[in-house]
Amino acid sequence: MPADKDRKPGDRLGNKELLGFAVGGLPLNLGVESLKQLAYPVYNIILGVNPAAIGLILMIARLIDAFLDPLIGWLSDNSRSRWGRRRPYVALGSVLCGLTFPLVWFVPADTTETHAIAYFAATAFLYYLAVSVYQVSYMTLGMELTPDYAERTRVMASRTVFGATSGLILAWVFRIAQADMFSDPLTGMRVVGMVLGGIFIATGVPAALASRERYHKLAETQEKQPVLRSLTGAFRYSSFRILMVLTLVIVFCTQSVNALGVYVTTYYVYGGDIKAAATMTAWYGTVTLFATWAALPILTWAARRWGKTRALAVTMAVGCLGAILKWFLFQPEFPYAQLVVACFVAPANAGFWVLVNAMKADMCDWDELKTGLRREGMFAAVSAWLQKLAAAMTFSFAGFVLVCTGFDQAKGGAQASDTLLHIRIVFAFVPAAAYILGIAMLRWYPLSPTVMTEVRAELEAKRAAV
Repeated sequence: MPADKDRKPGDRLGNKELLGFAVGGLPLNLGVESLKQLAYPVYNIILGVNPAAIGLILMIARLIDAFLDPLIGWLSDNSRSRWGRRRPYVALGSVLCGLTFPLVWFVPADTTETHAIAYFAATAFLYYLAVSVYQVSYMTLGMELTPDYAERTRVMASRTVFGATSGLILAWVFRIAQADMFSDPLTGMRVVGMVLGGIFIATGVPAALASRERYHKLAETQEKQPVLRSLTGAFRYSSFRILMVLTLVIVFCTQSVNALGVYVTTYYVYGGDIKAAATMTAWYGTVTLFATWAALPILTWAARRWGKTRALAVTMAVGCLGAILKWFLFQPEFPYAQLVVACFVAPANAGFWVLVNAMKADMCDWDELKTGLRREGMFAAVSAWLQKLAAAMTFSFAGFVLVCTGFDQAKGGAQASDTLLHIRIVFAFVPAAAYILGIAMLRWYPLSPTVMTEVRAELEAKRAAV
């Protein structure tokens, strides 16, 4: 493993640049998670919209968004401006997210279900388009901040410090929207939505201003690549294919059941008490944040000590244990026991994305060695595309599970026992199986610390260090 003493001057980011970039992790995670976590409580529980329809809209919106990602990545790779290839898109995307997110919650309270579905579909499509612009460009920017193998993990971990804060914010959003200061929860959601829109802009734009693109000058002279050639070129490497299959498995099997958590807490643990369940969900998000923060220094140390692949395997083992504990600790007899689950699930989730994203940056060095091109935009776009493809299926899956298990929002806390049993089985054991499969897949991942040290040496023998 490359030691600190082997790190070259300039590899380590200064605190100002690191902080400026890391703050952008907040709108990144808000963009990915907000609609997924809030659509069901607002449109199903408050407005009574069929959960299957909500899931279908989210799935279609994410699929459209996903297919735009490669185009945005290609545009970013082939852009030439005095501000760089990535930073203009980061700033633009954050502003668009800030403007479109509040629109989702301004659905008329007295509208019909059909009109509510149409309104949600239109605003969700607009919002996810903005998310795509920000997400792809911001993820790409993170790959360019340092050429050092270990420092890349530190960069991604720092981003996660702020990204995890989004979990705390989203955990309390639905509860705050029900505060007595608002005439009704939908009005509260509109006010909170506008506040979150401001957060998108206030934290996304500084990320663009503070960061420095290391490979900007190097890429100015490279030939512009056709979009299809760039897209297919990303899949030529076995290491990238392994990372993408791993991402598909983990995203689908963990995120597909996350939306079920609010139903397990509301209807199994609290017997239909929406306000009590929202409070518990908020506390769960709070514990998630602090568990993530506590785990990040350990994660960074483990990646430096053992390498990213071994650290990722240990992270997924922790996630598997946390998933199994859901079955035992989400119980009406001791509702606060579920907070223990957050201490396992949160570090596993954060650790997975820190390490996988750092490994994608290594992949870009390998690609440059083989092709002479810097194509971070395309690798980030393809990654986001597959991630959103899996996420789109999760939206549909959650609604499908609710319908197939016989869940009926009109019954409130009087749901059938078999309905709750089947939801709990999916909630606990689907992600556990995914983590086990993911650990097995890592046996074939080839880009070890030793390999990446050799790759960097070869690159810097051909061109100047960045």
